[in-house]
Amino acid sequence: FYETGQILIICMTAYQSRQLQQLKSFEIDASFKRVQGVIKEWEINAFIERYNKTLPFARVFTDVETANAYEHVFTEVFSIVENDVGHRLKFHHIDGEGVQKIVADAHEGQAKGLGLYLHKIDPSRTTTEHLEHIYQTCIVHYNWNIRNKKIPEEVKKMMYAIPNQETEAQVQLLLYQIESSEIPEAINWVRDKRDPWMLASISLVYSKMSREVWNLPPHNTNASESAHANINLDGKSLSLLSAILKGRDFDYHQWQTIETLEQYNIGDSINNSLVYRQTAAARRSQKRKVIRNTPTRRTRRMTTQHQSVGSEEPTLNSVNVSVNIDVEAEERRNELLRERVQMTRELLNMEKELSQIRNQQ
Repeated sequence: FYETGQILIICMTAYQSRQLQQLKSFEIDASFKRVQGVIKEWEINAFIERYNKTLPFARVFTDVETANAYEHVFTEVFSIVENDVGHRLKFHHIDGEGVQKIVADAHEGQAKGLGLYLHKIDPSRTTTEHLEHIYQTCIVHYNWNIRNKKIPEEVKKMMYAIPNQETEAQVQLLLYQIESSEIPEAINWVRDKRDPWMLASISLVYSKMSREVWNLPPHNTNASESAHANINLDGKSLSLLSAILKGRDFDYHQWQTIETLEQYNIGDSINNSLVYRQTAAARRSQKRKVIRNTPTRRTRRMTTQHQSVGSEEPTLNSVNVSVNIDVEAEERRNELLRERVQMTRELLNMEKELSQIRNQQ
């Protein structure tokens, strides 16, 4: 609890901290459905291509969304990371390495809270300048916000076009034309977008990011939205304690599947991870090499004429049998690994239940 009355509960592990400090970009987003009352759930998520999976890195419960409140969020979360890994989370525009881009919706309090935190660790830049280097507005949220406005389509088309402009003059011309429509909602929209940090978050020509960094995925918070949808399956409008415990179990399961995948090459779905696909591709490639190197029947007949009668040569059938045996052995091995992982999970669940029983006693 802060003197301002802000409630702040942070849920993350040392393992998540270590993984977070390896990221080049991530998404931040808040959810309003999981907890009853005024408490909101805020998350750091990232889609990890290697695992073909969205993973959670921090889960925060808070009841205030001002810039100062979000500064507290970033300060506390990144302080935990520093304690866990031994050094501050690094940002590329400050340290020359580390996080290059943070993608979020256009929430002003969240953005300015991040700017305040970054200004605190690097006072040489203003909060706005920090955001111009690292903050990118989710293009899906941007378009969705425009789509839901009750304004003429020709005005909406100009709004949609702003992120695609190549010069500041083109952007300013569109803003002027939108403002000249004299539609109150459109005028307010332009005033909001003229804020330097906001303009830099939606237009590369105003951003201080390089084009290479700007074009790095992600460009939206779809991973965070999918993470919200997944955990909402465990319940909505929960009590705070229930939301915390269910969030802990959900995050534990997500990271446990990664550990299982790394150790045994077995994912949530046996054929959906990059690791598994690469392994399967290598296996298919090896099989093709064996078949290519196997002489055809015609080649074998021609070769036999130059060999002694007593010489032996592998036949196509023998090679096929060998390949089939290898495939069957691999399938059996995977089956045994799956059984082993399942037994491990059951043992962990039993230990958890025993621990709960002891605590109740």
